[in-house]
Amino acid sequence: MCIRDSVSSVSEETTSETATVSAATEEQTAAINEVTRNIRQVSKSAESLKDLVGRFDVGDTGGNGRGGDAPASAGTSPDGSPPSGPQAVADGSGNATGPAPPSDD
Repeated sequence: MCIRDSVSSVSEETTSETATVSAATEEQTAAINEVTRNIRQVSKSAESLKDLVGRFDVGDTGGNGRGGDAPASAGTSPDGSPPSGPQAVADGSGNATGPAPPSDD
């Protein structure tokens, strides 16, 4: 193999590797641009949610995270004891379905 062939071979390899690096750089640039667009959209959504939440007055949570005079739980009386008598059961849609089944206590 002569020097000319060797230089030609190295030149072809360099050209091929340059094209590969260029394609990879182009893909990375597109991915970064997409991430940037997504970050901007999430930021706008977060700002909108912050504005919406800011419309509500949750009052003093009293340290229990439930706000104001909220009871300890929907299934207890204000004094924390279990309620007496039939109780409505939520079906997950926010609607009551009727009396709760008897407890095993």
